[in-house]
Amino acid sequence: MAILQGLQTFLLSQTFITITFPFALGKLQSNYSLRFYSHSDLSCTFKTTAPSRSTLIHDFSSTPLENVRTCFSWPGIPENIVVGSHVWVGDPEVIWIAGQVLSINGEDAEIQISDERKVVSHLSKLYPKDIDAPADGVDDMTKLAYLHEPAVLHNLETRYAMNEIYTYTGNILIAINPFQSLSHLYDTNVMQRYKGSMVGDLSPHVFAIAEAAYSILISFREKEKYKLGDPKSFHYLNQSNCYELVGVNAAQEYLSTKRAMDIVGISQDEQDAIFRVVAGILHLGNINFSKSEETDFAVLEEEESKFHLQTTAELLMYC
Repeated sequence: MAILQGLQTFLLSQTFITITFPFALGKLQSNYSLRFYSHSDLSCTFKTTAPSRSTLIHDFSSTPLENVRTCFSWPGIPENIVVGSHVWVGDPEVIWIAGQVLSINGEDAEIQISDERKVVSHLSKLYPKDIDAPADGVDDMTKLAYLHEPAVLHNLETRYAMNEIYTYTGNILIAINPFQSLSHLYDTNVMQRYKGSMVGDLSPHVFAIAEAAYSILISFREKEKYKLGDPKSFHYLNQSNCYELVGVNAAQEYLSTKRAMDIVGISQDEQDAIFRVVAGILHLGNINFSKSEETDFAVLEEEESKFHLQTTAELLMYC
């Protein structure tokens, strides 16, 4: 199915914003829309090339067949299919159905689907099933033991049955059209909850992706406005060991600070003046002087110092 190649491609690149695939979800054979949202790159395009769905990695010809035959359905993630293994097998009615391997004969395996039903399938068409996966699914599919087609569809179907239409795969949001009104997901209270949040802090939601994209956009605009660059390029920020805290998003912290200023009644003009002063101080730290050889005056050492001096003057002019 196209969904498998699409999922594999975005997992390798994670550089597209929206993709739609028609697919069947369990017994629901309608044309559901599966969309992927990413805030990492708003201008990129989707690439359709991807490795084949199923690959036989190694055939243990010298090993008794009742012990092991190795195949897998996701390149790079080998899995031993043995007698007793829990697997997903293709089904004409429900697309994928869970079963257990009863026996292996050559390249074929007999699968127990239910008390009365057994099927035979080629080993290369079997997908391992994680029997320890939560019964109600996971909100981030990077938590799944297997990120192959049946595991992904089963997780989405499980969450869909609970009206959980959003699911993460890392920083990618997968959204399934509910074909009904779920107004409680989009009211003002929900919107306020996601303000200032990072992807993963709360339940998967398009508001979280929008907030992340907005914070990146604001961060870029503010850097341009105050002529700020890499923190490592400022002298005052490099006089001791600097550490990066895992999980701390500087852009989100900046937005939270601005919101706090709004709450205590600091006007936008006053906020702008505060940030201009801070930016000006940072630029002042990058200005270097040296004694002139011809006079007793100090002169700027290099062109870079002239840039920072001019920038400081421009920033403080409007405070």
